[in-house]
Amino acid sequence: MMRNVVTVSVLEAYDDESLLRSYLDTFTDYYPDFDDWFVNKVQPNLGKSRWILIARMGNEVAGVCIIKATPAENKICALRVFDGFRHHGVGTSLVQYAIDQLGDPQPLVTVPEEFRSQYATLFRKFGFRQMAIYRDYYRSGKSEYAFNGFLNESDHSSEARKSAAAPRIIA
Repeated sequence: MMRNVVTVSVLEAYDDESLLRSYLDTFTDYYPDFDDWFVNKVQPNLGKSRWILIARMGNEVAGVCIIKATPAENKICALRVFDGFRHHGVGTSLVQYAIDQLGDPQPLVTVPEEFRSQYATLFRKFGFRQMAIYRDYYRSGKSEYAFNGFLNESDHSSEARKSAAAPRIIA
């Protein structure tokens, strides 16, 4: 049965009306400025310094990952494995593809507190190390966990981040 085979591809173009929009909407609950960031940072740089990776199992979209490669930073900006596809190698396939595309075995990746335990095994598999905890960075009263590096303070203009406490450094 083909359902257990995970394939990952790079999205060549983005159409806001596409089905992918509904998958990207899953990020807005955890990143209030996601839509603005996507329109102003990802879309104009798609195929240059930003890529959208799509994981499929059969004909179904199983996960999505947005990555960034610049001279200053290699980052897994957004990673989501959708319900019903967890524990089938989707996250592993997306992260491995991201690592290969970025040419960096330890890219920066952050996750909201709600997903930290969900991704713990995956991150351990790749040897990712938690480096910092950012309280109130994207959302007031919530933490963002950074692995393999530290967030660039100038990248985000979130109202919550403007009053965020200094990160707790783990490394």
